[in-house]
Amino acid sequence: MEDQTCCVLNLGSDTTKAGLSHNFPEEPEPRVVAPSALLRTHAHANGQRVALTNGDSVGSNGGCGAGSDAYGGDVLRPVVRGEIVDMDGAEALIHSCLYDHCGWQFGAEGCCVICEPVLTARSTREALTQRMFEVFNVPGLFFQDEASLALFAVGKTSGCVVDVGHAKVDVSTVLEGQLLSSSTRRLNVGMTQLTSLLQQLLQGRTMPPSNTLDWEALARRCLHTADSQFDLERACQLAAVHDASTPVVTVDVGSAPPRPTGEPITYALPDGQEVTIATEGLQVAEALLRPELRGECGPTLAECLVSSVSTSYEGNARRVGLESMLVCGGGSFIPGIAHRLLHDVKALATPSLKPGLCAVPDYMPKCTAHFAPWIGGAVVTKILLNQNQFISKWDYEEEGPCAGYRKCL
Repeated sequence: MEDQTCCVLNLGSDTTKAGLSHNFPEEPEPRVVAPSALLRTHAHANGQRVALTNGDSVGSNGGCGAGSDAYGGDVLRPVVRGEIVDMDGAEALIHSCLYDHCGWQFGAEGCCVICEPVLTARSTREALTQRMFEVFNVPGLFFQDEASLALFAVGKTSGCVVDVGHAKVDVSTVLEGQLLSSSTRRLNVGMTQLTSLLQQLLQGRTMPPSNTLDWEALARRCLHTADSQFDLERACQLAAVHDASTPVVTVDVGSAPPRPTGEPITYALPDGQEVTIATEGLQVAEALLRPELRGECGPTLAECLVSSVSTSYEGNARRVGLESMLVCGGGSFIPGIAHRLLHDVKALATPSLKPGLCAVPDYMPKCTAHFAPWIGGAVVTKILLNQNQFISKWDYEEEGPCAGYRKCL
């Protein structure tokens, strides 16, 4: 099995990440970061499906951005909350990533490592196993859960992973490289819901963003996490005393985010519009941690983490889980989210425990938290090639789609 053609594939709800493991760490990011969306054109009666590329943009509500309207079709999402709901659509996405962007050639395919979301159904893995061997003719295949791969990316084998995704948050516990599925907690909140909440808070403002893509850009730019709930309340009080004479700071969407102080800040969007935000960014980020701010009833994110670790570890092993917490995924870009979660977990943990965060090693790329599962997959691939741990074509012919569980737990 050749290392040069071995590909790591991560099908996300928002974007699909793919790249050759041979190029890591020379290429610290996946070569392909394309929208997990398909364009169904109306040129044919059956509606031909076209995978969108890196240059296309798709809003969180399913609408397509600039460059897609020219095709005159509907945008479909085959992956929803980490679950593949359209296997044919997922096949089109994989085909586009592997052959069009990663350099695979028909008849000369390489091995593939698939980063599998937690709580993936057995039927989904079996269907993917069948497609990869029969459609893509891979010589070797391997599945590994995203939580374990995220820890591998930072040099850990045990810990608690908080994956803040496009439309969900998964809290998972890993022990010695093995995911404890019974401890996984899922919250149906992600960047899509936070963007919608930001829209509600800014209703009535002059010159709001004109489309979904601008709303998402604004959310990525203005979301901040207060150090504590007290700091949030203090920032809201400071914002309430500001009057029209208070100077307003104007920043560009692409510049570094300022520290939240309650002072109004005007954000300049790519289309030239300007939106003034005081504490809305703090309130929206706080809603990720506290469900009551979203109008929901349920445990907080910190309570989910403590519950996950408590049901997974016993005795001294529980200390390992809380001392190695990792926040990753698309929502990890929110400034202060990891340290705020650590602050809340310390308030819930017993005095004998000292919760801590997984520090990203200095030799790892800065984007490690954002692409942690894919980077972990690139690291694991080199071990799999040396130890020949892939599911082979012979294994599939002998056992069928169930071969996906032969070497992958």
